[in-house]
Amino acid sequence: ELSCLVAFELKIGKFKLSSCFLDSGCPSKSKSYINLRSDRTCELYTYITLDQAGDKYIGTYEISGNFLIMHFDSHTYKMFDYDTKQASDIFAEVDMDIRYKIESDYIISNDSYKFKYAE
Repeated sequence: ELSCLVAFELKIGKFKLSSCFLDSGCPSKSKSYINLRSDRTCELYTYITLDQAGDKYIGTYEISGNFLIMHFDSHTYKMFDYDTKQASDIFAEVDMDIRYKIESDYIISNDSYKFKYAE
């Protein structure tokens, strides 16, 4: 039995979080996104409402078959201190990849999240 891979033309731009498959700690759907730029740079941002904390990863991406592979080299954790009412950023250099299956031109997903093209 032969199976064919459908080649999708993944949209470039902002994808908003549409589904979370985690047992707990799901980020805000309205504030979490992946931004793919035409110069092959990307940004992944997740915002946890309860903690008033955000994670931002910056790097590059490639498309291999029906997969979007993002390579991140920097991470900023924005945290909020309830006692002092101050926000602070913690920056770290990272070397990590996150992979998403391209379901269509407008949808990407993995075991944790599904994102849909927004703009």
